[in-house]
Amino acid sequence: MGTGPESAPAPSVRAFRTTAVLARKLRCATGERLRTDGLTTQQATVFTAAAALGESFLAEADPADRRRA
Repeated sequence: MGTGPESAPAPSVRAFRTTAVLARKLRCATGERLRTDGLTTQQATVFTAAAALGESFLAEADPADRRRA
């Protein structure tokens, strides 16, 4: 394992690593922003999905509906 230019990772590996680092930074920044509203990332994701999918999504996710079936 050298440290010269010949041992540099392939462009696809560098792109993957860069994407992973940027995703982690975005996740942390989003978490900090949501924390001020008292939300977790998972809660915000559910709220976003519910808003995008409409009321039928919420009715399907209601545990009370499953008990009635």
